Amino acid sequence: MWFERDFERFFVAARALPVRILIGPRQSGKTSLGHRLVSAGATGPVLDIALDDTQTRSLAEREPSVVLGPDARPMLIDEIQQAPGLLGELKLRIDAARRAGRPIPPVWVTGSNATQLDRAAKESLSGRANYFHLHTLSAAELDRAGIGPRELFTRGGWPELHANRALDPVRYLDDHVRTFIEKDVAATAGVAKLRAFRTFLGLLAARTGQLLNASDIGQQAGVKGATVSEWITLLEENNVLALARPYATNLNKRLVKAPKVYLLDVGVAVRLQGWRSLEPLLVSPQIGPLFETAVFAELVRCRDHRLLGMEVFLWRTRDGEELDFLVRLETVHRGPVWVPIEAKLGTQAALTAVVPAGVGKAVTPLDPLLVVTLEGPRRALPGGATQVSLPHLADELTARATSR
Repeated sequence: MWFERDFERFFVAARALPVRILIGPRQSGKTSLGHRLVSAGATGPVLDIALDDTQTRSLAEREPSVVLGPDARPMLIDEIQQAPGLLGELKLRIDAARRAGRPIPPVWVTGSNATQLDRAAKESLSGRANYFHLHTLSAAELDRAGIGPRELFTRGGWPELHANRALDPVRYLDDHVRTFIEKDVAATAGVAKLRAFRTFLGLLAARTGQLLNASDIGQQAGVKGATVSEWITLLEENNVLALARPYATNLNKRLVKAPKVYLLDVGVAVRLQGWRSLEPLLVSPQIGPLFETAVFAELVRCRDHRLLGMEVFLWRTRDGEELDFLVRLETVHRGPVWVPIEAKLGTQAALTAVVPAGVGKAVTPLDPLLVVTLEGPRRALPGGATQVSLPHLADELTARATSR
């Protein structure tokens, strides 16, 4: 089963450099998407290099020119952090083609360990490569396949879990944490205290959608706050989590400076918290921060999959003013605008959402408030606000980015 990805719809090849590096977690759909992208418009054969194969990987490290072949043609190199020596060979070929004025066929590169990949690519492909991020399926992408947003909480955005309904999501997500987060990311980065790291992951999941306090997490995990900060940076680099940093100016000292932390797949967050089904979760105190996590993750996917110019901030003052998200959105016709966003699980709660007075004084131009609910139709709310469901958040922001 193929899920149509927003990236495929919004990527414009003419605006990209020869090498396109697609970063994302394992099993998020990078390889399948890479195949479609490299084949689009190709008139001849496409070279497919899979570096999970040990023999191919060994040859790529010893003789990269042999693996890439003698002819310039479109290619997909999967999991290139397994053989970073290929990057140097790509650099030589791109530079030679540029000097000779020859066309350069597109090279799509995937990588699941961004820490290793970024280090290697920066040394070899500066000015020759674009970085793109692919996350698990968004609510918008699932909606186009007829899958509702509630499924995000139990199956996350993992394509295989939605394509094969017979799979056990609890076991699948547990395996993802063990293999990708603990082994691929943490162990290869040199994290020695894996037991403490596992405790840290659970504590972090319990705090998704809340202000980050590294010292408190470290105290409970038995490590220093500085170690927690290093681990958070590692997970942020590898698209496991992201921080929503507060909007701030030097003129406004009332703003709280601490960021909020969000896991980028709400299904993983739910599983790390220990939930096995949706019904008890919906009536628990955790559902509020988890829904806010889902909204933040959808904003990140909208930015990365649709290639929109977006920055996401939070607004929180010591006087008690709060706004879930303050989005700086680059628009085609109006320049940058600010979009205030509130996450409200139910449609009744959406009626009470307002923009704090301080926001209007701090940023301009300010668009009308956008209230995101789990489900329900798009509708106008009092005060000029608009309610949209989680699956239609990306369409709403895309429309605002392109409207006059």
